[in-house]
Amino acid sequence: MTEKPTFSDMTEALGGVVVVWGMVEDGVRSMVEHTVLASQPNPEMRGLILAHIDFRSQLAMLRKAIHVIKTVDDWTKELNALLVDIEGPLHNQRNRYIHDLWRDDEEGGIVQIERGKGEFKVNGKGSNARLVWKETKPALVDELWDFFERISTVYETLLSLQTRYMEWVVEDTKRLQQKSEQRRYTKLADLLGKA
Repeated sequence: MTEKPTFSDMTEALGGVVVVWGMVEDGVRSMVEHTVLASQPNPEMRGLILAHIDFRSQLAMLRKAIHVIKTVDDWTKELNALLVDIEGPLHNQRNRYIHDLWRDDEEGGIVQIERGKGEFKVNGKGSNARLVWKETKPALVDELWDFFERISTVYETLLSLQTRYMEWVVEDTKRLQQKSEQRRYTKLADLLGKA
């Protein structure tokens, strides 16, 4: 990568981040649909419900639901760790990339200017208080591509965890059906033995 990236370099990397982050959000949505809302048989109703739950609420809902879901392996711990990462550092970093200002600097490079609450801090108290504005930082295309790779891995992990969950549901359903059939056969045998 060149030392001073072009806007084309930046927009390509930012575009990749935007696209893959949308996939991460969709992966979380799919996980909510297939775990929390699985008992709702109507897919349109599940979609309607999900359309009214923002991303942070979906994350919170999943983090609470995993205390109810009892799988046989470390699925719950793995999903919780992934959700904590998505909800905290990854979401914060994504917000910086999406909401910050990217512009040319005087030296012909591109800088990232933080926007929002982090733009400044207050130093001192009372009449000595003053605002200190955050310095701009040079735009690093490699940093954006690293984030792209990281969230791509998160998306793949979400898919893997959902697949494992669905496999567990299928196996657990078979196990419950077998138990139910055994109870029926036992009751039938008891009734036939008494006859």
